[in-house]
Amino acid sequence: MLTITIIYVIISTKEVSKLIFKYVKLSRGQRRFLGLPLGGPLLLNEVETQIARQRLAERGIAAQEQGDQAEKRFLKAWSDPKHYPSWIVSVRKATDHEDHDEATDAVITTNTGEMIRIQIKSGRVGIKLSKRHWIKGIAIVLVLPKHNDWKIRQRTIGAINAYENHKARLAARQ
Repeated sequence: MLTITIIYVIISTKEVSKLIFKYVKLSRGQRRFLGLPLGGPLLLNEVETQIARQRLAERGIAAQEQGDQAEKRFLKAWSDPKHYPSWIVSVRKATDHEDHDEATDAVITTNTGEMIRIQIKSGRVGIKLSKRHWIKGIAIVLVLPKHNDWKIRQRTIGAINAYENHKARLAARQ
């Protein structure tokens, strides 16, 4: 028997995902996650569909707010140039173009003129995408609520080092 989890279509980054619940069989865990009764028919009725959409919208809005807070905390941690290592010249928020088209949240300029693109993640799930972002030339920095400014700066330097090591390994293979 084939179990289809949840089918969804992302309309845009600013809108919450629009769900399609046609012929979807949900497991007990998925029903629990969505706040639906554990027993029930294979297909979601109209009320259950509305409940599921509302729950996912709430989670999406909360995740967006958490991500925005992580970006603000990152920029605050790097706001004072006296905390920069000698090789960092500036740290700035990404432009709208960089943010939407290049998946970049911040840009660090080095003393060699190189611009290091940074993607800020507020949860561990996003870190699993790091290899894909490395291919695009983006370093990933995880910013959790428990991290202070010093920890955010250390994690940033660590992420840049990991990205640079990845680039060096790729260059050595070629």
